[in-house]
Amino acid sequence: MAVRLPLLTQDDEAIKEWSNADRDQVHKRIAYCYANDPSVYLSVVANNGDISPAMSDTRYKSGAASQNVTGVWPEVTSYTEEPDTEEPQLITITYDKVSQTRSNPGLSWGQTSYPGAYETGPGPKPVYYEGRTTGNPGTNGGYSIREMSFQDVLDTFIDPVVNNILTLTTDPLAGGTHFISTATSIAGCTDLGVIFTDTKATVADYDATLIGEDGTYQDHNEVVNNFRLYKNNGVEETYRLPLVIDYTSNGVNAPAGLREMTQAEFIAFFCPLIKQQIYNGTGNTLNYNFDGDGTTKGSAITNTALTSVTGNYQTYEASADDYRSQEFPNGTLQTIETWRLKLNRT
Repeated sequence: MAVRLPLLTQDDEAIKEWSNADRDQVHKRIAYCYANDPSVYLSVVANNGDISPAMSDTRYKSGAASQNVTGVWPEVTSYTEEPDTEEPQLITITYDKVSQTRSNPGLSWGQTSYPGAYETGPGPKPVYYEGRTTGNPGTNGGYSIREMSFQDVLDTFIDPVVNNILTLTTDPLAGGTHFISTATSIAGCTDLGVIFTDTKATVADYDATLIGEDGTYQDHNEVVNNFRLYKNNGVEETYRLPLVIDYTSNGVNAPAGLREMTQAEFIAFFCPLIKQQIYNGTGNTLNYNFDGDGTTKGSAITNTALTSVTGNYQTYEASADDYRSQEFPNGTLQTIETWRLKLNRT
């Protein structure tokens, strides 16, 4: 039970162990298969997401305007003093937009059974040189060709793909993974939507000449970041098919020899297997969460807001008999809360 080096044909004349490049091409193809029909995936919903917390974007607007209007001269009009004007007010917008779907592929392959059309038979599983990895060249002093066990298949073809989905973001090796980014587009990935918008008060835009009538507010703001949920689409990589033992001619007890696994066999074998393993395979099960266990997927989501807000008191004489005052936001912009999308493997 180990990571093996599958055998491939070389120039249609010889047999070789796969290279790192061969390995990556196969892993990309399995990841692409998973990306197109995942068993665990995320979506953006209008509200009440089932894995996202209630994430609050906060920013300040002005306090309510205070307006004093009196009759014509010689009556005297004065401004409302600072202690009597309303302090800047906090605006809160809540986002809860991420849901996870776990789709049971309806498969329960064990360590000694084989998927697809080969569940009740030996099935065409890749082969490797025995002795290359064990250090034992066999009783006759040479290497022998051996069919992988089911656990070998998991260790060689599935575990690395699951690990890539867990740890990588935009690399095609991680096809099917989800992550957070502030980018407006990412090659090879689908933008599933904005899940959080961080805004801040634009302090420089507050203007005394814009103070309105009694009870009105100013709310000058700008977007700091839009945080988007992305899915890695993977790539339909060209890949070398591994060699398998040919049981089709003479049966299990008298195989015809070696042949390349067919495209149909590869898809029927590995595409359902990666789905099943990510759904509930021991050591390969994946689940998304926020701020729990696991690997952070992409950018942290941050809420910035002004701190130490005391109010910037301003006045404006709108006319000879119209005196207005208002407190504008001030303070220091800081990150006050952070959330992280996590992917956990069990």
